[in-house]
Amino acid sequence: MAQTQTPSDLEYLSERVAGLEAQNRRFKRLIGSVAILASVFLLMGQAQTRRVLEADEFVLKDKAGRPRARLAMEGLDHITPMLVFLDEHGSGVPVAISAGSEPSLTLTRPGTNELVVLGANPRFYGLVLYDADSHRAGLAVQKGVPGLDLFDHDGSPRVSLRSDPALDLFGKNGKVISSLP
Repeated sequence: MAQTQTPSDLEYLSERVAGLEAQNRRFKRLIGSVAILASVFLLMGQAQTRRVLEADEFVLKDKAGRPRARLAMEGLDHITPMLVFLDEHGSGVPVAISAGSEPSLTLTRPGTNELVVLGANPRFYGLVLYDADSHRAGLAVQKGVPGLDLFDHDGSPRVSLRSDPALDLFGKNGKVISSLP
């Protein structure tokens, strides 16, 4: 036997369909709003192009936790930026790069006090070799004149050759003993 639907059943179904359609429209609006918000957050995250990280010192460590490089302000009054690369023990300084008014590049021979310094300052610019804190040799331009200077084991000047031209030989007391113009 077939059931016939009464007007109240049709009204109920009609109201039910209208309610489901309204619920479906609300759901679509909600999904659209969530998609717009997600897009806005993604775009805001991409818009951040400049980020500043500040510190007094940056230390780069290896897997064992030993410092291997350091970037910090050095010198009197901490006004010179310096990048220092450390040896595998985190102690010796094989390479140092200094900037500022007296920039330099320093190379240290491992296990020694022997240094090669390439630098520039108000007095000269050039290459200087050091051994245990004493000058050993220098190739530099001083007051616009290129020259070569050689020092003894105490760091006292022994020979000076300049392109102006001049050759000076020094005695142990540091005084010129012979000069060729």
